[in-house]
Amino acid sequence: MRTVIQISDLHFGTILEPTIEPLVRHISALAPDLVITSGDLTQRARRDQFTDAKNFLARLPEPQMVIPGNHDVPAYNLWRRLMEPLDRYKKMITPDLCPTFFDDEIAVVALNSARALVIKGGSLSEKQVNWAVEQFEKRSSSDQVRIVVAHHPFDIPPRLQGVDIIGGAEYAIHRFAQCGVDLFLGGHLHLVYVSSTARYKVP
Repeated sequence: MRTVIQISDLHFGTILEPTIEPLVRHISALAPDLVITSGDLTQRARRDQFTDAKNFLARLPEPQMVIPGNHDVPAYNLWRRLMEPLDRYKKMITPDLCPTFFDDEIAVVALNSARALVIKGGSLSEKQVNWAVEQFEKRSSSDQVRIVVAHHPFDIPPRLQGVDIIGGAEYAIHRFAQCGVDLFLGGHLHLVYVSSTARYKVP
């Protein structure tokens, strides 16, 4: 059985420094088969914050999958936000915004939901979803656990204020149901939350 560790919303620039060493030790001790970091590596997408995030990731076990979040897009530099929203992320973390991982037991596809035109929210396009479905159909089998990763959540706890589910969720859930996705991983909420996809009325 595979061990997959997901971490999210590290927000380098505001991270509590005393938490870093215990987190690195704990993750390493678990000897995971895959480490997933699901966005918001930085607080304000600044170069020094990406440097700190890069150094942290270098201390974690491999293999790894990393995707950006809305905080990894510049907030106040309008030109960079609109013209080069993930330029620093791609140069300093990874140019691959939609990484995948496949082995004998798990099939994982991660998608970039960060958008330059919104501050907090995020979305998936039909093109992204169709590409992800194609990866599962071409590269995985029914014997594998199929996992989709995005920064923004497909569901939120009842009565939680100030956040929305990921844009394009309805289309995405129905397409992913058709190809047998088993699990969705997200971040953004800054809390631990597990739910089903019952809200989508998937046949």
